[in-house]
Amino acid sequence: MSDKGRHHEISFTGDAPPPEIEQVVVQALSDYPGSWRIHLDLHLVGGWWLVRVAADGFARDFLMAPGEQAPQRVLASLRDSLSSSASG
Repeated sequence: MSDKGRHHEISFTGDAPPPEIEQVVVQALSDYPGSWRIHLDLHLVGGWWLVRVAADGFARDFLMAPGEQAPQRVLASLRDSLSSSASG
């Protein structure tokens, strides 16, 4: 799929993402044009993470338990949310 003519920007705020998490977020959003804002809070009580994903017309918060913070779990959560938003 070509990105010609598609505006695509991803910005991260809050805590700096681990490189492998940043990579999967960029991968998950690569097919969705627009300006994406990702806010990370990686220091919640009990080791939980808050991942907030927002763009025009889309906003989702993900609470990730310590056992769910693997890159592939983050990727699956984002993809599921994006696909359900696109179909709904």
